[in-house]
Amino acid sequence: MKLYTRGGDEGETSDYAGRRIPKNHWTIVLNGSIDSLQASLDFCKHYSPANSELIDFVQKKLWQTGGEVSLHGTGQKVNDFIVSEDVVSLEKWIDEQGVELKNFVRFSKEASLWFNEARVRCRELEVTMTPLYRQGTIRKEVFAFINRLSDLLFALAVKSEA
Repeated sequence: MKLYTRGGDEGETSDYAGRRIPKNHWTIVLNGSIDSLQASLDFCKHYSPANSELIDFVQKKLWQTGGEVSLHGTGQKVNDFIVSEDVVSLEKWIDEQGVELKNFVRFSKEASLWFNEARVRCRELEVTMTPLYRQGTIRKEVFAFINRLSDLLFALAVKSEA
């Protein structure tokens, strides 16, 4: 199977459900933001192997969210979607980092730089999600998870810099 199909040469693509939609459709834009965050999390895992299990958990939830976005809901192929307990898990991981800020932090170590990059991409994802959340397209648990994830990524960046 070839990597290219030429099907997108006219500005359309297929979503996870197989529908042809414009490349700037909100599902494609949102999944592009999720994909961008996923790519930076791969670097985080590479430079901070001690956090691999945590990052694997987050990435699995993000992939499920991408499916939820494409399929416009849970069920079918989306069976491990974000629930409120996942948000609580992120909060526990944030607290476990024991980060207390006394002043502004600049990052210089590879792991902390990548965690900060992932945080920035997570914030961009959150901005992209905000209007969709407000209109009821994105579930509250998903939006809270993304919000808390950016806090966790910041805590991991600070801890990695220490």
